[in-house]
Amino acid sequence: MGMAELQALITEANKYKDEIEEMHTEHEHLNIKIKEMADGTEYLQEKKEALDHDKKTRDEENEELEKQLKAKEEANLKRLLAKLQREKNPEIKDLIAKEEA
Repeated sequence: MGMAELQALITEANKYKDEIEEMHTEHEHLNIKIKEMADGTEYLQEKKEALDHDKKTRDEENEELEKQLKAKEEANLKRLLAKLQREKNPEIKDLIAKEEA
């Protein structure tokens, strides 16, 4: 009877040992997945920061270009008005007078 109990205990111990090894392997696998996800998250965060910086730079460039465009349009309008005011044609002078009125 003692030998049967001993054999049962050995079998049970081997079963637990196998379960522990299996759980250890699963634990290591999950640790690797966590590390991969953390690295992926870090990479994506760096990419997001770079894209945010690029967006900010582009927005600033667009604002500057809009200011330049507006200044050019105003300068062109002033030149056109000056040219029209120098015009000798009475019809154009009448149109300018009506516009100003």
